[in-house]
Amino acid sequence: MMRALPVALADYGFWDVGAGKGLALLLASDYGFKELVGIEFSPSLVEAGKRNVAIYEQKTHKSLNVEWICHDFMKVDLGTKPQLFFLNSPFPYEIAKLAVAHIEASLAANPRKAIVLYRKPHGETVKQLDACPSLKLLKATPFWRAYTTGI
Repeated sequence: MMRALPVALADYGFWDVGAGKGLALLLASDYGFKELVGIEFSPSLVEAGKRNVAIYEQKTHKSLNVEWICHDFMKVDLGTKPQLFFLNSPFPYEIAKLAVAHIEASLAANPRKAIVLYRKPHGETVKQLDACPSLKLLKATPFWRAYTTGI
């Protein structure tokens, strides 16, 4: 997915929404993002993710400097910097619609360069993303969709 995006990824922070055990963060570390942020509600998954990052760092001799946020995504301050929000189908639709609304509200309050990269979005989530006034479709495949603010 990252290779298919027609943007300079080094301009963005990578925010993994529903980071789980951190695999997407490890993979994203190869793309030169300004920062790596994992947001996960489950404390046990955050701890597993931290262990996985430490093992990866030890084996690759790379320092990833991942920031972990163990919290409800809808209550996380999304900041003002350019971001790529990665959602690997982390929620059922009823929660996904709140997550998309949270991202949209943040982008409306703090306009900035942003990408929403959603893997396997629910059909209703696609409709919601397509209707977001601050986002436009950047790329779509049968398995994922990318939206950008176009700033």
